[in-house]
Amino acid sequence: MFGLVIDTPRERYWGARAIYKNGTIDLLSDRQAFETLEGPETDAFVLWLNVYALPWLRAEVKRLDLATNDPQMIVLSQFKYELRASTNASFGYLYIGAVEHKLVEGEPRINTATNEPERVVVIRDEKIVVDKGIVPVGTEGVVKVNGIGPAIVVGYFNEKYGEHHKLACLMVEVSAPPKWWIDQTIERELVEAVKSGVVARKRGAVGNVPSPAAEKEFRKNWKPKPFPLWPNDFVPNQSKAA
Repeated sequence: MFGLVIDTPRERYWGARAIYKNGTIDLLSDRQAFETLEGPETDAFVLWLNVYALPWLRAEVKRLDLATNDPQMIVLSQFKYELRASTNASFGYLYIGAVEHKLVEGEPRINTATNEPERVVVIRDEKIVVDKGIVPVGTEGVVKVNGIGPAIVVGYFNEKYGEHHKLACLMVEVSAPPKWWIDQTIERELVEAVKSGVVARKRGAVGNVPSPAAEKEFRKNWKPKPFPLWPNDFVPNQSKAA
């Protein structure tokens, strides 16, 4: 089997042995493995891989400046989905594995504010509260907070929830956010980019001030990134929660 083995009870698996050179990941069609059943759940898994997980991995190996012989394990864990990758010190390959974990129903959690039971699923030893059901990746809807507007679910993240649980939250990508949100987000990300050295600092400036040329290029190429959202703040166009 091609790809990195992830030993866990699973619904779906995709793996690949990619060519890796100079921070570039080249996926070959005859060096991939896919274990799954057909259906909408598979479509969501493939969408997560292509829209979120693999773009994240391509950016991450560049951020880490990952050498071809660096054996460290790169991990992206998002609720029921997980991606892992390593060169295995191979000097030319990147072994990648991605799974959709099998969800096991756990004992319900009692919400201390409402005294109502909440559904809990277990992944390995983690207890995760699923609020309002599981919204599939690919679900279109609206972010109702501050009128941010139309968005699509592209992934998940787990937030600490009480003492012993986590809450399955959403990663969403907006399609037509308001101007104030765009301006605010660009300014915040520009400061972070200067801090991290991705954008050049203005010569002689005090603080995180970008050079005029670097700022112009950053604004020109900027696109909204997926961001985390509580499930209650997302309204699907159609109810698809499982």
